[in-house]
Amino acid sequence: MFELLDKLCPGAWRQMARQHLPWLLLDGLLSALPFGVFLLLVERLLAGPSQLAQWLPLCALIWGLLLARTWVARQVCLLTHGWGVHLAEGLRLRLAERLLAWPVGRMLQRDGGELSAVLLQDVDHAEQAFSHLYGPLVSSLLMCGFLLLAMATQDLALTAAMAAGLALGLPAWALLRRQGLAQADRWLDANAQAQAATLEYLEGLRTLKAHGMAGARFARVDQALRRQSRESLALEWRAALGPLSFISLLELGLPLLMLVGLWRWQGGAVGLPLLLTFLLVCMRLHRSLSLMVLGLAQSEVMLRSARRIAALLDEPVQADGSQQPAWAGPLQISLRDLSFGYGGAEQVLSQLSGELPAGSLTALVGPSGSGKSTLARLLARFWDAPPGTVLLDGVDIRSYELAALQQRIAIVFQHPQLLTGTVAANLRLASPEATQAELEEACRQAACHDFILALPQGYETELSEQGAELSGGQKQRLCIARALLKRAPLVLVDEATASLDPENEALIQQALQALARHSTVLMIAHRLHTVVAADQIWVLERGRIVQRGRHAQLLGQPGLYQTLWQAQQQGRDWAPGVAAQA
Repeated sequence: MFELLDKLCPGAWRQMARQHLPWLLLDGLLSALPFGVFLLLVERLLAGPSQLAQWLPLCALIWGLLLARTWVARQVCLLTHGWGVHLAEGLRLRLAERLLAWPVGRMLQRDGGELSAVLLQDVDHAEQAFSHLYGPLVSSLLMCGFLLLAMATQDLALTAAMAAGLALGLPAWALLRRQGLAQADRWLDANAQAQAATLEYLEGLRTLKAHGMAGARFARVDQALRRQSRESLALEWRAALGPLSFISLLELGLPLLMLVGLWRWQGGAVGLPLLLTFLLVCMRLHRSLSLMVLGLAQSEVMLRSARRIAALLDEPVQADGSQQPAWAGPLQISLRDLSFGYGGAEQVLSQLSGELPAGSLTALVGPSGSGKSTLARLLARFWDAPPGTVLLDGVDIRSYELAALQQRIAIVFQHPQLLTGTVAANLRLASPEATQAELEEACRQAACHDFILALPQGYETELSEQGAELSGGQKQRLCIARALLKRAPLVLVDEATASLDPENEALIQQALQALARHSTVLMIAHRLHTVVAADQIWVLERGRIVQRGRHAQLLGQPGLYQTLWQAQQQGRDWAPGVAAQA
């Protein structure tokens, strides 16, 4: 438990304990003291009639204790709630920093719903544990301890009878608690799956509706939500078994106390005031212990959430270098024996080596699954691929500081990524200090200046999520303009023209040529006619380079490139014929 706390809030929980413990001790003591005053009141009451003035000090003492306890309880509440909120803020910041230190490739592989469940739901559970459970539980436990010690000094036999139910209930609760722990894991897993399924459905809803599949695909969401409901009900039942058993056995202590108390009272061993006080204390103890166990049952889910947070914090981060890039122009890139597989699976790249001359445009072609995108992502350090190496101007890519490296690499993805905000703000992601003139120059080179001016507010037009107002070609040209604005020594282009019409394809080819004037460019291409002017073409198959050279050279020799080219040419020739027949 303490190891888990050290992971969640290193050192802070010890400071919190030192700060809170005096207040919690005082709260527990003030909760127990009124029972001592009650004993004095009963003794005075049974002693016979007395003047009102003799009762006033005891009544005033009780009122004073209650007021003091109320004020202390308020302080405890403020401390625990404040610390809980502080804990949640710190955890989310630490988790965000941890995620930023992950390899980008791992982020692409992980379920967004699962990560958001940890960042939101699990952190909320941890905050609730400290804000709403920790203070009352510790305070009640201390009060029970004070009362048991105080009553033991009065009569050990009655104290033992009063605690008999506790001795019976604790083993039963500990035994049945394991079922609740296992069910808490299943419930949290079901919650994460339901969140992931709902998020996936909402993100793809436009596509699903366009294909008339919105209802059919909702079945997965429905299944996940039904499982969440089942696991939630099962958690309520299994988590309640332990506390209910404990409370039932605990209540046996009261009739036992009454029997032992009457026997000792009749024998003259104890007086009636003490017996009545024991009965009152017993009922108070039972109520407090019952609430404590119910609170602990709630904490099982919170404990599991804390472990999920700790597991995320324990995930290894990407090793960072210390060297600062000092590149003044395009890079010379060397690949040495690169081999890579995802999560220990079959190798996607195998013993791949090659050179990308500075200022060149290298095209990667090949069938799907041949490793083209994987190679591009290794150049961006989305993953590392030991024992192979990537050398940038002769220096191992892992030697560079990761943040500085990423600032000097521009990536144009197959699916354009735009954020909610203005057109200018999206462009300035590459260069926050860029002037308006620089924005416009980059957009002219990327053939998107004219359509931006046609927007309602030009460069200050607000775009919705993923730039839904723009066509695919327009979004792609904006992303190329962003890469131009960055003036990165290395540019990675992943299938930028794979799904565009001929007009947009021609415009983007023009933009890519502008990009290649200032950078070393690695371009993944699906349409081979877009790479005929490349300085070199690498043909990949099953993670290996099976051919390399310029377009004319590769076209003149039998091999995979010639086969792919002929297949694509046949497809281009076939389309007009089909249109003519129609």
